Amino acid sequence: MTTDKLTKLGRLTALFSFLIGTMIFVFYYLTSLSNLLFLGYAYIIIAGLLNLIIITLLIIRIFDSEGQRLKLLKICGLILLNIPALIIYCYISLYMTGVLRIKFKNATENELTEIKINGCETKTIQKLSPNEVKTIWIGIPRDCSVDITYIVNGQLKQETVSGYMTPGMGQRIKYNIGGKNNDLI
Repeated sequence: MTTDKLTKLGRLTALFSFLIGTMIFVFYYLTSLSNLLFLGYAYIIIAGLLNLIIITLLIIRIFDSEGQRLKLLKICGLILLNIPALIIYCYISLYMTGVLRIKFKNATENELTEIKINGCETKTIQKLSPNEVKTIWIGIPRDCSVDITYIVNGQLKQETVSGYMTPGMGQRIKYNIGGKNNDLI
């Protein structure tokens, strides 16, 4: 393989490794689907091996090609720039496995006040108008459940949002307060 073809392959490898990794990360961030974590782990192994092979070929070529060493080193550096992106994506993804993101919607025809979210972590929402939506992030430090209490028409109500959560079980939930159809998003 010529040096020009190898540098082009190195650039494309760096670019596609970054783009595919970023797409997997963004889809996981938006959906919290655990299957995307497994896809991401497999992708890290496959892309890591492919990038290692390309870097090895580039380093071998550096010793054979005096006139283009700087160009080849720059391509190696470009490929290695994927490592900080990988570390950042892994850190954020691991953080997300310990967080429950709940999209609360007032499914009643009345204003809800003094909404208290208890369990894994305590949070409050002062009020929700009918059909208003608010997303709350709750850390999952240990095995726990998530319940809410709120006042509607002067009466205190209580509901269970999630009966059981454990660290590593981070997900997104859509919860209709006072209503039905509460599901994972």
